[in-house]
Amino acid sequence: MSKVSLADVAARAGVSLATVDRAANGRPGVSQRTIEKIRRAAAELNYRKSGGLGASGEVPLSMLVAMPVARSFFFKDLVSELKASRNYRPDFAANLSFLYFEPDDTSFPGQLAARALAGEFDAVAVFGANFPGMKNAIHTIKKAGIKVICIISDLDGTLRDAFVGQDNIAAGRTAATLFARYCSAGSGQVQLMSGYLHLNDQEERVEAFQEHLRKIAPQYRCRIREFGDGNNERTDALTRKFLMGTRNPAGIYGCGGGHVGIIRALAETGKPKGSAVVVHDLTEQSGEALRTGLVDCVIDQSVAQVARACIRKAHFLVRSHPTPGFQDRINIGIYIAENVPDDISMDA
Repeated sequence: MSKVSLADVAARAGVSLATVDRAANGRPGVSQRTIEKIRRAAAELNYRKSGGLGASGEVPLSMLVAMPVARSFFFKDLVSELKASRNYRPDFAANLSFLYFEPDDTSFPGQLAARALAGEFDAVAVFGANFPGMKNAIHTIKKAGIKVICIISDLDGTLRDAFVGQDNIAAGRTAATLFARYCSAGSGQVQLMSGYLHLNDQEERVEAFQEHLRKIAPQYRCRIREFGDGNNERTDALTRKFLMGTRNPAGIYGCGGGHVGIIRALAETGKPKGSAVVVHDLTEQSGEALRTGLVDCVIDQSVAQVARACIRKAHFLVRSHPTPGFQDRINIGIYIAENVPDDISMDA
C-alpha cells in the first residue's frame, strides 16, 4: 500500500497543494477554518508525515536509525546526540527507533528491509555497509515511499536520497597530508588500522589515504590494513606487533575505532623516533595523546552536527523541500597539540 502524500490530503480537503504545504509547515496565509478542514482530511487518510497537521501542532517525523551496535565510544556518543536532537526545534521534531547490527552480520540487509516495512516510518537513516543484498534492501525501502539517508558511512549515491556525514575521501586525503607533514622518519612503513571490514566510511578513508600518500610522499609504504573490529584490546595487540616486528616503522593511521588500544600500546612500548600517528575521533584519550605527543593529529566530525543535520534532512526530504547546501556539510575537524580543547565533551 502506497504512503499518503500531501497531494492526497489536498485533494480530500478540496484545497491546493500549496495551501496544504503552508498549513503543514506553519506558514501564514491559511485561515483557521481551512486548517481544520486540512486536519480532518489528514486524519481521515491517516496521514502521518511531519508538519502542522496534528490537532495539537507539529506531528513528529518517524524515523528508523540503523547503525552498528553501540560498543565504541563514537557510536555511543552518536546515539546520545540523536536522542538529544529529537526535539531540538519544534518544526524538526522526530520520533526515533533504533535497529542495531553487528558489523560482520551479512543478514543485516534483510533485517533492515523487514523492520522498515513493518513500521510506519517516514525515513530511514542507515550506516552504509557493503553487505550482499544491501542494494536490494534500499530499493525495497524506497519503493515503499520511505526516504533513505546514509549517515556517516555512505552508499552508492544512486541508492539513497541523501548523505549526512563528512566527506570520507577528503578526510582520508587530509590524514595523508598531515601524516606526511608530521613524519620525519625519512622512509619506512605505515600501518593502516581500521575498525570494521564492511563499513564504507573506513574503506573510503583508507583508499584515499593510500592514494594520496603515494602521490605526495612515496617514501612511505603502506602495509596491508589490519582490522581491530572496534576492540581496544585487539588494536593494542596489533599496534605492538607492528612496532616490535617492523624494522623501520614510519607511523600509524587509525581510520576509525579502537584508537585507545593504539594509544596504550604506544605509551607502553614507546613511539618510534620521527614517526607520525594520525587517528580519527576526538575523545578524552586521543586529546590527552595529542598533548603528550603520542598522537600527532586527530581527524574529527561533530556527532551533534551530524545528528541534527540527519533529522533536519529527513524533514526536508519528506516535505519535498530543497535543503540549503551549507546545512549538508559536516566539517572535517583537525586537532593537533596546539588546539586541542581543554574540555572534551565526547567521552571515550
